[in-house]
Amino acid sequence: MNDQDLDLPLLTDIIEPGAIPPMAPATTVDEHAGVMPAAIQAAEESAPRSTPQADALYETLAERLATTLALEVPLLVENALREELTKVVGARLQSEVQTVLTNVLPAAVKAMSAELSTHVAHQVGGLLEQRLRDDIRDALNRQAERG
Repeated sequence: MNDQDLDLPLLTDIIEPGAIPPMAPATTVDEHAGVMPAAIQAAEESAPRSTPQADALYETLAERLATTLALEVPLLVENALREELTKVVGARLQSEVQTVLTNVLPAAVKAMSAELSTHVAHQVGGLLEQRLRDDIRDALNRQAERG
């Protein structure tokens, strides 16, 4: 199993419980063993025979059904995928963003702190230098006034 397999959601993660109706139990040959061959033969004989009109109607209905299914199934699949992929992609994107932030944020904060510290130290140094110049100028002016 590779990393790409871990990115794919499991079918059980996508399909909600109860979304698929339970299947009916399969019938076995033993369950039909009690049906009499005469009843089967009578049912076959009473079944309507195929006529050209019935065949044409069957073909028309089959074509309509195929056309309708060809139009509806892709839309149903697209809608289901859109809903489920949005959830899956949203969760995956949130996880990736959180991972990136967890990995990148400390380094970014450290770099910004270093830059901010350098900037503040530079400003404080400039202010202290200006203050020292002002104090020296004031002291020289006072000295010049006295003497």
